[in-house]
Amino acid sequence: MKYLLAISLIMFSAHLTANESVPVIVGSDDDMDACMTLGLSEAALNQNESVVRAAPSAAAVVIDTIQNGHPVWMCSFKKEWIGVVYSTSNKIDCGVSRFIKPARPYQGPCQSGWMHKTNVEPAAG
Repeated sequence: MKYLLAISLIMFSAHLTANESVPVIVGSDDDMDACMTLGLSEAALNQNESVVRAAPSAAAVVIDTIQNGHPVWMCSFKKEWIGVVYSTSNKIDCGVSRFIKPARPYQGPCQSGWMHKTNVEPAAG
């Protein structure tokens, strides 16, 4: 099942246009946390924010910006891109530090999107 999902995601993202989005996938078929690593956003030199995109592509629409040092859960990986889940409020549990089986697109309550790997620094996990 997880292989079919991965193949579908790869085939779908190969034909992305700037307006398309790709969901961040959380969970697995294993007994592991939905998102294994907590990271911190890290913008380019002389910038205070990192961009979050709708798909793993520099051509994808920017859907949000995150301040430097903001925690993000690293959930999906596609070449140079990391699918992240993050909260805009410290009071919300995003629900990704527990088992989610089977793997599926993230549907909240937090935000999700794609960040370039140079803008995320692993912090724990």
